Amino acid sequence: MKIISIDTSTAKRTRLSEQSGIALTRDTSYLANLMNQEFLVEGISLVLIESGCANFMIKAEECHIEAGEIIIVNYGQCVKNMMVSPTFQFRAFFLSREVFESLLSRLELNWSLRSGIFSFSHLKYRPSEREFGIICHYFDLLDSKRQQTRQQQLGIDALCEAFGYEMLDQME
Repeated sequence: MKIISIDTSTAKRTRLSEQSGIALTRDTSYLANLMNQEFLVEGISLVLIESGCANFMIKAEECHIEAGEIIIVNYGQCVKNMMVSPTFQFRAFFLSREVFESLLSRLELNWSLRSGIFSFSHLKYRPSEREFGIICHYFDLLDSKRQQTRQQQLGIDALCEAFGYEMLDQME
């Protein structure tokens, strides 16, 4: 079984900085390596579907996602039987568990909500067009911060915190 983590060679190429436990990608070429494979997600994945569709299984549940939807796959989930349409395009955020826990602590969530965040396997939803655009904007802002200066790292941290608040707002 393949393991998808922030330390894989692909994730290292897409990390925001050497110290960062955050990776971003839109690279569909990597998906070819995952087709019909079983892989373990060792982090939190948030994937925005820009076009096309995909089918896969998580915990024996068949999932179908399509353009305009978002899926969040929690840490430790096994994904298998993934197939994507020829027009599939996406934007993916990948956070290590440590970065995600740090972000949750800064967001000052109450304990029951924090515990609940780690108990789901995956969550799929369709944001409004405006909300989808906001998430794409955060992706682009974070993607532009790939330099490794201290100021860039502070900017990444601040954007991730703002993005966390945005996601909480959307999920209410």
